[in-house]
Amino acid sequence: MRERRGRELLGGEASPSHAQRQRGGLPTERARASRASRLFIPHGAAVIGALAVLWAGNFPLLPRVGAVVPLSASTIQTLLTIKSSLGVTLTTWTATNTVCTLSNQQQLATDWTGVYCSAIGEVRYIDLEGQKLSGSIPKDISKLTLLNHIGLGTNLLAQRLDVFTSNVLPLSNLADLHIHQNWLYGTIPTALIALPKLYWIKFFRNYLTGTFPTPGPALKNMDLQHNFLSGPFPSHSATYCTATSNCFSQAATCNTTATTQRSPAACSVCGVTMTGDGTGWVVPVGGAATQVLCGGGVCAPNATVPASLGSPYVSSSPLLPMFCAVVGMDGGSSQALLALKSSLGVTLPSWVPAPTATVMGVASTSPSFPSSSSPSSAYLCPVTGALAPPLSAAAAAAGTWSGVDCNAAGAVVRINLNRQGLTGTIHSAISKLTALTHIDLGYNLIQARLSTFATPLTALTALKDLFLHYNWFMGSIPSSLLRLPALTALGLFSNYLTGTIPPIPSSLVGLDIGNNFLSGSLPPHSLQFCAAENNCLSSSTSSSSSSKCNFYGTNQRPLANCAVCGIGDTAGTAGVGGGCWDGVCVADAAVPVAQGVPNGPMQPTLPMTCVGSSVVTIRSSSSSALLALKTTLGVSLTTWRTDLPCAIDGSTSSTWSGGTWSGVRCDITGNVTYLDLNYQQLRGSIHADVSKLTALTLLNLHANVFWMPLGSFTSRLSALTNLKLLQLQYNWLYGSLPSTLLALPRLTKLTLNFNFLTGTVPPVSVSLAYLSVQQNYLSGTFPSNSITYCNSLYNCFTQVGNCTSAGRDQNMGFMCSICGSVDGSGALCSGTGVCKPNVAEAVAAGAVYGPDSDLVVMYCDTI
Repeated sequence: MRERRGRELLGGEASPSHAQRQRGGLPTERARASRASRLFIPHGAAVIGALAVLWAGNFPLLPRVGAVVPLSASTIQTLLTIKSSLGVTLTTWTATNTVCTLSNQQQLATDWTGVYCSAIGEVRYIDLEGQKLSGSIPKDISKLTLLNHIGLGTNLLAQRLDVFTSNVLPLSNLADLHIHQNWLYGTIPTALIALPKLYWIKFFRNYLTGTFPTPGPALKNMDLQHNFLSGPFPSHSATYCTATSNCFSQAATCNTTATTQRSPAACSVCGVTMTGDGTGWVVPVGGAATQVLCGGGVCAPNATVPASLGSPYVSSSPLLPMFCAVVGMDGGSSQALLALKSSLGVTLPSWVPAPTATVMGVASTSPSFPSSSSPSSAYLCPVTGALAPPLSAAAAAAGTWSGVDCNAAGAVVRINLNRQGLTGTIHSAISKLTALTHIDLGYNLIQARLSTFATPLTALTALKDLFLHYNWFMGSIPSSLLRLPALTALGLFSNYLTGTIPPIPSSLVGLDIGNNFLSGSLPPHSLQFCAAENNCLSSSTSSSSSSKCNFYGTNQRPLANCAVCGIGDTAGTAGVGGGCWDGVCVADAAVPVAQGVPNGPMQPTLPMTCVGSSVVTIRSSSSSALLALKTTLGVSLTTWRTDLPCAIDGSTSSTWSGGTWSGVRCDITGNVTYLDLNYQQLRGSIHADVSKLTALTLLNLHANVFWMPLGSFTSRLSALTNLKLLQLQYNWLYGSLPSTLLALPRLTKLTLNFNFLTGTVPPVSVSLAYLSVQQNYLSGTFPSNSITYCNSLYNCFTQVGNCTSAGRDQNMGFMCSICGSVDGSGALCSGTGVCKPNVAEAVAAGAVYGPDSDLVVMYCDTI
């Protein structure tokens, strides 16, 4: 009973001598009681103290019981910061309280409770035991450079010890640290025990684990009882030491009181199995090197147990179940996160290897594990959902990878990287995170096709929550994403998604797709939460309970705002059209990103264009012109249909396999730029609607069976002011070469070889760089020109000095004697006649296109 009363007097487990407590002029319970009736100012400071008291002016020197000194404004502010951080509720801790009780003096009810100062107003002693504190020690405490005593015992402090005491380390004058009877857990920091003047520690009745570091030479009083400390106790020079009720394998050097340790069963916590060695000591099963607490993580008490019983959270006896608040990641998870760090562009400084593991009885930098999937001491993460009040999740997670949570086995289950400025992609290594249930990548700068970005996620069969909101995602919603078997919540709002919404599985509970450009009808669903406002949907306002999606309202975009990338227009229904087909409709994020926008838009309004498409929806004006040509030219191609896209001119690769308009290419806006109909046995005429193809740059009709005057055949091409290349060789075209054809403003290449043209050549446009009229019946003098390539071989010219690229050989005289002309120099077909080939014989003989020689009879036909 005597020993018990002595422990209660100290608030600890055993009482050091009165002399041991009477150090540095600091107050003790007995010292303050014995001096309660007299004014005392420490020797050497009487005059200064008295002047300071008189200077304060707010209270008389007598009949004051204890002496006070004024506090500086900066010291008051530091104490107020401590008050806020620790949760001090004492009414005397106010900014208007400007004086401090001198050391060794009794306090009045109006003084800063528990605070004592030196004669010059420097805080030396803070005693806040039993105040139900639950916060943390702030960094500003380091400003109290002469602080000698900190008493925070018997409170509700529930943090990792190394985090909780990190701001105490700069206090080089600290002598007493009393933090007993709290919920402090984790290991004892070596730097804390090595403080140069630390004399007395009271750590009893907490949940501390790991080994006890070698104490500094100044440490003389140590009370470590009722924790879960392990391993052999280090040698020391302490006068008073007690370490009963721990898990030490040897505590003989800390034996001021009995050395009885916990039972092996009570010490088997957080993945460590303990046994007795036959002499009363507790040792790890299999040897200390294999016993790693939480894979190198943090072992904490299960605070939910007393919470459910209404406990005030004061740890009167640390017998609660222990669990891993922080664990070492398994090998597969750490490798996957390193890959994601690179591919997503994660810049968080905490995504680096974590500190050395804490081993039961042994400090180890490389603990041995049986396989690569076992916990790794290099990477730590908090256990999701494990920390309930009053435990501090932030303190427990210190030193871990930000935004990453694990399960108790060390497998990553949650990744939260919102607002990180990410711009990259998801690495395929994410498939290794088979236990992953939650991903949040919202509020970033990711600009990618959703179907491509989300492909690696389809392997995550345990994924429940996926949030990709406020980014620059484009394209359609892949059905494979919605079909993830465990997915219950999907956030895609505020992106640039287009296309229709795939069927919604019944397992999906919440879906937010608001602020996009999605079109069509909303599929029936059984969603508990659904938001689809500001899209281009046609049925989001449906009264049917199976298709409502109105959590944030059902207003849709105006049709004018839905006319993007060929999808819909102001006069039609939103969503009509093929859109970007195998490409993606993209908003140009370069400008806002360059201006420092931190994430995707709340209201997507940027202009959108097709990117990555190999096909495009053909414009209605172009398709109608082509269908008219199909009729007049006799085109028999079955792919000339309005439901098919047009291949984009210049596209070098294509993922589109659904068919296109054969021989037709378009620009990215759907205007026809290229029409190639060679070897199609065409024999008709060019329809007037060809003039609608104003963007046409190439027209290839060579090797067909056109049999008509060239002037008539090409008369409707004069409207094609962008035409650059015209190929009409190997046909049965006859008559003269029209000047309007050679005057086309952008025509650079014209091939008319192997036809039956007669007459002279008109002046050539300066833009024409390539002209081939070989194997015709043209005559006269070739005009002056600047043609780069010119072929007039085998005609009836009298001079071809300016057309020499292919030689000057002309037909023999008798070959040019046609239709009444001698050597090509006389008049052809007097009157209204026209000289033309007799194609009937050739066609009857099986010819399917113009001849490769001119051995065809020419005759005059009256028009």
